[in-house]
Amino acid sequence: VKKGESVYKIIDIELIEKAKTSYQKEQIKNPITMHFSGQINNYATLKIYYRDTIIEIKSNQVIEAATSAPLSKEHIKNQLAKLGNTIFVAEKINIEFPENAFLSLKEINEMRRQAIDKLIVLLTSTKKHNINIVENNRILTNKTIKGIYVRVHSLIQLNALIDQDIKGYYFPLSKHLDEAIQLAKKHQKKVIPFINFLNNEKQLMNFKNSNSYQEIDEILVGDYGALKIFNDKKCILDATFNLYNSYALEHFKDYNAILSLEMSKKQINNLTNISQNITMIAYGKTINMHIKHCLISEHYFKRKKIGCNKCKEGNYKLVDRKGEKFEIQTDELCNNLIYNNHCIYIKNLDTLKVDYILLSFLNEDAKTVKFIFEEFKHILSDENRQIPAFIKHTSGYYND
Repeated sequence: VKKGESVYKIIDIELIEKAKTSYQKEQIKNPITMHFSGQINNYATLKIYYRDTIIEIKSNQVIEAATSAPLSKEHIKNQLAKLGNTIFVAEKINIEFPENAFLSLKEINEMRRQAIDKLIVLLTSTKKHNINIVENNRILTNKTIKGIYVRVHSLIQLNALIDQDIKGYYFPLSKHLDEAIQLAKKHQKKVIPFINFLNNEKQLMNFKNSNSYQEIDEILVGDYGALKIFNDKKCILDATFNLYNSYALEHFKDYNAILSLEMSKKQINNLTNISQNITMIAYGKTINMHIKHCLISEHYFKRKKIGCNKCKEGNYKLVDRKGEKFEIQTDELCNNLIYNNHCIYIKNLDTLKVDYILLSFLNEDAKTVKFIFEEFKHILSDENRQIPAFIKHTSGYYND
């Protein structure tokens, strides 16, 4: 922080502790209305109203004429309001009871207990019934892995894999895109441009009006703005859409999608009613942070300097307090992408119910790119492979 700059406080520990104390003690209660009525020589009736549900309980004892101390409405109300640790609170209590009558408090307590128990059972059974109806109408995904997509960031990586059995090649929106498209055409392959999460409308519209745009029929988009701009092409939804469950995927059923990195294998295999192709990232460094600022030009020039090309002069990393190093990459707009220092590497792919896996390369050389691709070909052939020792790996949420 430079001298004289404004600093904004975004966390107040006292406020956080106060909030934590409030919700730890808080008990959420459902409001109910209670109606208690009866006449001498008849049984008392307790009705409970909760939303569109009505519970009615009759007393086991008849109401008697009071010989000494009659039962007051206030006493009845106090007993009915004693809902203790239940999930209900008596918002309103109506009493219709003779002034010279008597009924034991024990009997009133028992009526209240029976009515609340009956209400809970009814609500629980109703919820279970509704859930079963929903589940019976949903069909579990029955998919098997049909092939591999790759995401590359350079022509060197693309050249290294262009002659392999690969479903499609995701290539960044960059000055080398035309060359990548022509190289793929030469080998009867398909290049699919991908749009970074950080972009601007001018950049996207320039691409839409370019000759390159006429050469493609698919595009991988990472946000809603890009999806809207490129709606005349076949759009694929990137992992930054964070599509995490069946409902989200069903909403975007017209688009093939790369699943959220936060999904476990169990969650993926429990997806239902999935009609589109879904892909899971099986290899690659993940982006921890997208930054519109440039840390590299800030270091050299004390500001973001577009096109300074300092990022091309070396490899840059952020180092945390534990000495862990996080790579800094820049895109065509000089935004910074901070990558995790551990690489996603999933080798337990048997029984995984997706259509494709994605190998997402960053700055690996040609030799490494080829090696990783061959490893995953073996994994998909059900061969037991060890994760290469030179890869600092993680399985992320996959095995949770």
